[in-house]
Amino acid sequence: MGKSNKEIIKKLHKVVFNGKNLDAIHDYYSEDFVSWSVPYIGIGAFLDPTSEDKVKVRNIVKGGPSDGKLQVGDEIVAAEDEVGKWDTVADLKSVRWGQGKIGTPVKVTLRRDGELVEVELTRDKIESYDTSLDIFIDNWKHFLTIGCPDLKVEIAHIIEEGDLVAVYWISTGTITEFERQAIWAGCTFSRFRDGRIAESWGVGPGIGYYTQLGYKVERPKP
Repeated sequence: MGKSNKEIIKKLHKVVFNGKNLDAIHDYYSEDFVSWSVPYIGIGAFLDPTSEDKVKVRNIVKGGPSDGKLQVGDEIVAAEDEVGKWDTVADLKSVRWGQGKIGTPVKVTLRRDGELVEVELTRDKIESYDTSLDIFIDNWKHFLTIGCPDLKVEIAHIIEEGDLVAVYWISTGTITEFERQAIWAGCTFSRFRDGRIAESWGVGPGIGYYTQLGYKVERPKP
């Protein structure tokens, strides 16, 4: 008799996330695996976290505001809306310029093929975006080797029903960028097919994670 899906999830955490054995990740995920985000307001573009001195587009949400306007590899050099302007690498990497009210515009200046191009985007509700297995693995490789090498994940609660497994996890680790240790929690729902994870939906840490890293919470200006 094979292992239950719940037992597979437990072994995944032990071997891959806590054991840092990313070469084994294909044993747990289907090749057509998709990781779905939670809905949010934004422009539907994600930046390359591995680039230190430039702000480059890494992924674009299909059907989102950036689809057909931005391209993977575009270098963002400035962004501006009715509230402010972002024109430094640090400010642009914060991605605050992508946030705002549904229907509001943001003008983005980018470098593409050596030429400066201006693009106007309209913020919208992004229902969800899909992340392929390759991107999912790349993100974890970066986080486990550079972002938080001492990560430890504890499974606090786990429930299995049909082909779904729900996990409430608690993570502890030192975030290298801030040189601070933090504890954060979240939930992940995984749907199995033929003994491997085919889809997952996750809800990440709240504001307490960021305050542990030194972020300050301020009342937004009207």
